[in-house]
Amino acid sequence: MSLESLLFKLEDNEWPLAKTITHCHRFNGNTAQYGTLRHQLAPQVKHYLLEKHIRLYSHQCDAINAVAEGRNIIITTPTASGKTLCFNVPVFDALARDPEATALYIYPTKALASDQLKTVVQMEKDSGILVHPHRVDGDIPRGAKETIAMKSRLILTNPDTLHRMLERRGLWERFFSKLRFIVIDEAHTYRGIFGTNVAYLMRRFKRICKYYQSQPAFILSSATISNAVELGETLIDGPLTLIDKDGSPHGEKYFILMNYDLKMGTTRQTVELLTECVAQRCQTICFAGSRKLVGLISKKTVNLLSKGKHPELADKVEEYRAGYSPEDRGRKERLLKGGDLLGVVSTNALELGIDVGSLDCAILSGYPGSMMSTWQQAGRAGRKSKKSLIFLIAYNNPLEMYYVQRPMEFFNKPMEKAVIDLQNTEVRRNHLYCAAYEKPINPLEDSEFLGNDLEAFIVNHCLTPLFQNVDGIWYYRAKIHESVNIRGIFEETFYAEAPNQFKETLTKSQAFREAHKGAIFFHNNDKYLVTDLNLTTRMASLQKVDVLYYTIAHVTITLDILSEESINFGEFKLKFGSLEVSTLYDAFSVVRDSGQCDGRYPLDLPPHTFDTKGIWITIARSVLNEFEKNGGKRIEKALKGIEIITQLTISHFILSDPRDIGVYSGDHPKNPGDFIIAIYDDYKGGIGISYKLKDSLPGLVRLNRDFLERCPCKDGCPACLYHSKRVEADSVSKRDTIILLSVLEKMMVDTP
Repeated sequence: MSLESLLFKLEDNEWPLAKTITHCHRFNGNTAQYGTLRHQLAPQVKHYLLEKHIRLYSHQCDAINAVAEGRNIIITTPTASGKTLCFNVPVFDALARDPEATALYIYPTKALASDQLKTVVQMEKDSGILVHPHRVDGDIPRGAKETIAMKSRLILTNPDTLHRMLERRGLWERFFSKLRFIVIDEAHTYRGIFGTNVAYLMRRFKRICKYYQSQPAFILSSATISNAVELGETLIDGPLTLIDKDGSPHGEKYFILMNYDLKMGTTRQTVELLTECVAQRCQTICFAGSRKLVGLISKKTVNLLSKGKHPELADKVEEYRAGYSPEDRGRKERLLKGGDLLGVVSTNALELGIDVGSLDCAILSGYPGSMMSTWQQAGRAGRKSKKSLIFLIAYNNPLEMYYVQRPMEFFNKPMEKAVIDLQNTEVRRNHLYCAAYEKPINPLEDSEFLGNDLEAFIVNHCLTPLFQNVDGIWYYRAKIHESVNIRGIFEETFYAEAPNQFKETLTKSQAFREAHKGAIFFHNNDKYLVTDLNLTTRMASLQKVDVLYYTIAHVTITLDILSEESINFGEFKLKFGSLEVSTLYDAFSVVRDSGQCDGRYPLDLPPHTFDTKGIWITIARSVLNEFEKNGGKRIEKALKGIEIITQLTISHFILSDPRDIGVYSGDHPKNPGDFIIAIYDDYKGGIGISYKLKDSLPGLVRLNRDFLERCPCKDGCPACLYHSKRVEADSVSKRDTIILLSVLEKMMVDTP
């Protein structure tokens, strides 16, 4: 059995899954393109490349040449193109020439740093260049960190740990003072609020490096996005040279689009396909959009294998996501790379560059939300000249149905832009507190790193008894780093625990959504009932159960306007400014594995309220008159329909994580009798991601209307308005939604 056998089965119209295929796109393989180095490498590095029979591809040579010429670079070649050598070669070259030189590798996750440490350790062994590489993160004991600080010349870490290293900068003085390179891998992940935090972290770090008289060069590696240089330069606050012409060989790829099957549903389709891939002994990675879906797909695949023709393969399938211990994650990675696992179901945790070996197939259970993520996930299958298959199984929603029915529009869709905005007052304020604790701030000297308006910003936004001015120098008098969350605005850590079995970490919002009392929690293909969620200890207590249902939490959102500006869009004034958003998880539904809803139950959880940024339009009496003139009857149902479909279609216009953006429709908080449609950054302070939609608003309205009009259903179905779990029966009207969208589109015709 083989990949060819699987391809043959996909051509069999008697197989139900084969009937759902709408398009098979073939990508030709290409041969390797090699380059030439313009600079002599250190003898140890030259010997390493010769011994390993490594001939450098053209983009690898371009990167190494640019670094040798003193330029900061960003590499954006595809997954598995050999980007790691682009920074390992110049780093080891520099460390071979200078026995005191150091380098810092920054990865977005501990798992990725741990994986890449193996590569670095092996290169040290094979090259004979002693760099004493170590991983530094929250799992490393304090005593071990002190030893590493004294001896290591190459450290692999993550932004969260670097943040804490700056708090104890004295411990790392030797390392920082000799720093030659800062490598930032997977730079595309630093977007949204996470990216804003990392951008300020880099400015603090460069400030400390200058204090220790080091001037490290930057090497960034990124997935392909449309504004990689812009993103990278914002992150490091400096110029970058782009390396994007891939010289590595690639095997033939088949990218197969599969339509939603009404009888099976996407989850069942995914399970059937993954089961078949495993049965054909094709090593397969399957991506799903949530922890819950990962658990469902993995468990159902194992059950289908156990009860079918291949019970011996049931233990060859596992799930992979955040929350597992480092040991458990490492075990799963080793099994996958070694070929002992035939199937792994993962969140986007394996989208990044963890080395999982050569895989035959990748299954994308639903559109990942961006073309960048689509190609990252697809790139996990196939290495060098090996043939591979990629499947995208559409969920029954407008955007995904649109793509599978218009394949060329999908394959020609450009990469999105990643958004970082440095105007979030709260983020900047927190980083200034940290900077002042690390080294007192002198506005005359530190504006280079902390902003030309440094003094004015401090006076207007940072005054607190702990932040003190002594003779023009600003001091922060207390430890602050622990309370500053690099991945977002501070959110408490919660825990889910099954005694004597496991303990997982969760954010507060995850806990409220997935670990409330009565929820079904998934872990390693098993289901657990949440018997209690203690808000004081932040602990969810779990009990293993064998039930044929899962749960979905429901949220109610309220909104208030704090400040606003406006621009004209035809007859509309598009407003943008500050909003107060309150989210309340007030109920949950019990859903049978078959999809049948078995009831809705109340929750007693406190609301989460925060200030943010957003854009909005007012549905005033003039709009309502046009709506009614065109046959509209139920404005509330039309507004709910726009809210539902907009939440999905936003990703067509901007690159954002799904939970970065919120959509609200309802009564206008300031103008009784009017209504409002708002799009906002879904976290405290915001960073202006929603602002990026200002120019796209007419296009967004047109796309929403087109989706609904093309759907053949009479008044809403899972392929248009009823795909969302937040939709209540009879809460939306397709007809009224189309009418309102048509009115809005007409009134926006005279746009700037």
